[in-house]
Amino acid sequence: MSELVTALPFLIAGAALGLFHFSALGWNVGLLVGDRRRWLGAAVLVGRLAITAAVFVVVARYGALPLLFTAAGFAAARPFLVRRAKATP
Repeated sequence: MSELVTALPFLIAGAALGLFHFSALGWNVGLLVGDRRRWLGAAVLVGRLAITAAVFVVVARYGALPLLFTAAGFAAARPFLVRRAKATP
C-alpha cells in the first residue's frame, strides 16, 4: 500500500507531462503546417521530445513502479486533450 502512495505523485507528474507534451504537439503542428516559421516548428519538436525523454529517464532511475505510473498519467492526458480539441470550434 505504501508503494502505491509513494508512486501517486508520479501519476500526477506524468499527467502534467502529458498535458505539456500533447498541448505543445498541437502548437507544433500549427507551426509545421504554416507557411512561415518552420524553423520554430522544428525547434519546438526537438525541445518537446527532449523534455519528455529527459523526464522519463529521470523517473526510470526511481524504479519500475514510478515509471509505470508516470507513463499511465502521460497516456491518460492524451484523450482528455483530444476531447477538448473536438469541443472547440
